[in-house]
Amino acid sequence: RTERAIAFEALARWTSPAVGDVPPETFVRLAERYSMVNDLTQTLLKKTLTAATEWPSHLRVSFNLSTFDLASPDAMGKILAILRKSPFPIDRVDFEITETAVFVDFEQARRSILALKELGARVALDDFGCGYSSLAYVQKLPLDRIKIDRGFVAEVETDKASRQIVKTIVDLCRNMEIPCVAEGVETRAQLDALRGLDCRFVQGFFFAQPMAGGDIPAYLLREASPDAALVGPERKVA
Repeated sequence: RTERAIAFEALARWTSPAVGDVPPETFVRLAERYSMVNDLTQTLLKKTLTAATEWPSHLRVSFNLSTFDLASPDAMGKILAILRKSPFPIDRVDFEITETAVFVDFEQARRSILALKELGARVALDDFGCGYSSLAYVQKLPLDRIKIDRGFVAEVETDKASRQIVKTIVDLCRNMEIPCVAEGVETRAQLDALRGLDCRFVQGFFFAQPMAGGDIPAYLLREASPDAALVGPERKVA
């Protein structure tokens, strides 16, 4: 509602000296195929927490976990060890999981989620609404946040069905006292429509394109300027 940042989500990017920019959907899939994804997760988590230690104390960091992270007790043990050793406060870390990741081994995924929460981290269910059993997971898992899939947000201001689905999810979250975040906001019209549905938290390219960690301090300075509420792609701020 304030059009100010409350958190940053860590995104994996790879620029290869041989082939240039490699899309995440390509290298993450390869990492999973060759059993390298757990090492990738741990390396990226260390980098994320190191970068986040330079941020103002009101900002959180959001980090995605894969199916292989949640389903492996060994991998989860290493993730917990990284959290314990990091100077970044664990209670400012949100781990995002998908319904697919939980579906593979629900009981192990639940144990992993509980271990993260016991340390003080929060857990968010990502891409809500695009699976088959999301409501069951909302009921059975100790979730702290729900993220509305961008597919519903894309037409929230023009398509009645999309608008009603978003409204239903927002109302569900309010009734369960779980904050929700609308993903994929790219236009002022989408933002205004979500605000009209009483959706408090959003993210998307309307506020900023993905940026390197070193660019965040300058971004926050621009955001704090008196006219920072005039956000949009032309300003690259939020």
